[in-house]
Amino acid sequence: MCTGHDLFVKVYSRGAHLEDERQAIELTRVAGDDGVPTPRVRGSLDKDVLYRSGPVAVSVWE
Repeated sequence: MCTGHDLFVKVYSRGAHLEDERQAIELTRVAGDDGVPTPRVRGSLDKDVLYRSGPVAVSVWE
């Protein structure tokens, strides 16, 4: 979906500990919700903060 905003796509390397990454993303989200200026993660269509397709995993940020 095009939003007209700049986005940053983080690609995780093979062997990355994706559950650790997911927890870090969630902590960033909590901090942002509490007023800390942080980048905002964009969830997938399934509302997941990490999208996986085969060996590739990415997160998308505003």
